[in-house]
Amino acid sequence: MSKEKRNAELCRRYLAGDSVGNLAREFGLSTSTIWPILRAGGVTRRPDREPAKRRSQSNRPLSPIHAKIAHEVSYHRVIELDLSAQSFADRVGMSVKRLTGIESGQCDLTILELERLSAAIGKPLEDLIRRPDLRNAA
Repeated sequence: MSKEKRNAELCRRYLAGDSVGNLAREFGLSTSTIWPILRAGGVTRRPDREPAKRRSQSNRPLSPIHAKIAHEVSYHRVIELDLSAQSFADRVGMSVKRLTGIESGQCDLTILELERLSAAIGKPLEDLIRRPDLRNAA
């Protein structure tokens, strides 16, 4: 399936009522990767039906650096390389579960993982881990 067809299918299915979590699992993407695709397709977020029950852990990235790494990895995997989570995980030598944890900013990474990820996405390691400038974020 081409990227354009996949993105159109994601938008269609979300509008038909599928959850972003279910779409992420089915298409091998992270939820943080699906939202930009939906926005690019002109889809707006549905109002929450009821507050989700939270696990004991937060779903937020561990830090701004974790969030930056998550964005860089998922953006390059999906947009630049057009790879499924499984294909990219195989390429960098990690499990899909580990990769989705990294793409959500929920995992601390080893130096070896950072080196493999930066090589796989074609970005220098220094750029991947550079702390985002929070002053210009607003």
